[in-house]
Amino acid sequence: MGGLGIHKISAFNHALVAKNVWRIIHHPQLMISRLIGARYPSLALAGSSSSVCRPSWFFRSLAQGFMVLDQGIAWKPGAGKSIQIVQDAWVPDGLVSFKSSVIESARPTHVSSLLKPRSYAWNVDLIRHLFDESTANMVMALERPPSATADYVYWKSSPDGLFTVRSAYAMIMNSYHNVASADSVPSASWWKHFWGLQIIHKIKIFFWKMLRRGLPLGLTLHGRGMPVDPSCAFCHQSLEDNENLFRDCPLIWQVWSSSQLSLFLPTPTDSLVWCIGVMSNCSSSFSKETLLDYFLSCLWSIWIMRNNIRFRQAEWDPGAFRAIWDAWILRSDEVRSVRRSSVDHPSIASPSSVLSPRNSPFASDRSASAASDSIHLICDGAWMPSSNEAGLGWILQDPVDLTYIGGGAQACVLGSALQAELSAYLWGVRMVINRHFTRLLVLSDSAVLVRLLSHSQGGPVPVVCTLQVLCTLISSLDSFSIRKVSRYEVSLAHRLASSARRRVLIRHRF
Repeated sequence: MGGLGIHKISAFNHALVAKNVWRIIHHPQLMISRLIGARYPSLALAGSSSSVCRPSWFFRSLAQGFMVLDQGIAWKPGAGKSIQIVQDAWVPDGLVSFKSSVIESARPTHVSSLLKPRSYAWNVDLIRHLFDESTANMVMALERPPSATADYVYWKSSPDGLFTVRSAYAMIMNSYHNVASADSVPSASWWKHFWGLQIIHKIKIFFWKMLRRGLPLGLTLHGRGMPVDPSCAFCHQSLEDNENLFRDCPLIWQVWSSSQLSLFLPTPTDSLVWCIGVMSNCSSSFSKETLLDYFLSCLWSIWIMRNNIRFRQAEWDPGAFRAIWDAWILRSDEVRSVRRSSVDHPSIASPSSVLSPRNSPFASDRSASAASDSIHLICDGAWMPSSNEAGLGWILQDPVDLTYIGGGAQACVLGSALQAELSAYLWGVRMVINRHFTRLLVLSDSAVLVRLLSHSQGGPVPVVCTLQVLCTLISSLDSFSIRKVSRYEVSLAHRLASSARRRVLIRHRF
């Protein structure tokens, strides 16, 4: 439908209904919310499948909206009194279950039972007694507010936890088509690796279209009723599809067989499987970057040569094709060299990189000049996704002679890499305040962290409590500034964090 990106109107309608349900839930004072609550008391989150006698069309529509919300919402634990341990979704992987060895009468019903009554921290011993190790680590990785707060529902598909029709539509489409699932070919992990390769973006998009069979080839256009010659633009003998144009055409196959890629070509099959096989074979070689450039540049050059023949009255010329191929290989190598040099030789941070927005909630003296006499705080976090084991490392550095005057490492269990970064700076700022420093310059290699600490907007829901506590501590300082630095400049803090994550260091201060 135009440029809206709507491929399934029923999914879009479900997302719109879910938006209205979200509004009804979060605004109970509205007349429509009160009417629906009185008319359909059984209709609620995690209960949208409740049946009524002779349901109306309106009830069925609302139930569909509640079902969509059930898939995308989660609880943010505060005091835990509103969250049921087994029935509600409050951990990242969905619902939890108790150990089979825990008897029914010993199983608590609400999350509040898993908290210590005074500190509102997790009761570690009880959690490890009730749940298996994986579930216990997921529970303890959830951040805790410093005081009792109300539980609330948030939308998992948005960083700020607010419902959007766009994110709901994407979630519904993923459930319909299982987009980029681990069982698909290529898998989601393969695509993630591919998009991270240092390749010219134009060639990446072309290759993606080719694997998705989205190129306007002769056979495809002819099959859709367009007056286009469906034969191959090179040999004019076979039909022009992915397999023939990019591999099976005798002229193109001669190019492949005479190139240095000939040793890496698998048995000809479907073009998608064949291309993945070539890239896999190239990746196992010592010169994988060069071979990948050769392979993708060759496919791109074939497409350019084909378009020259069809639209510019050119003829097949092996010499002209080789010139196009060599030019794109050289261009790919230049792009890779530029990106590598920018990583190996990062630019020195300018005064403008000291972020000091006027709308910062803890802004007092935030200028770059104030950083000259401010204590330097260098922190980093390390996190293992499979076990949620994390390590924090921080260092205090003298601003004059750049000697290390303090620091520490802490082992813990956290839910994300961002939470580990924020927690490391939280521990570091606490040490700064405890040692009676009032002027602070934070050095971080995380652009996300720099943005979070430089703006007044709230952060992602899973780390919002940690961010609020950190901002409160920062506001007590006379001066605060933050600067984005290279990975090398936080390497010592990273080593401390990695040692804590591996449990070489549990609690270390110096």
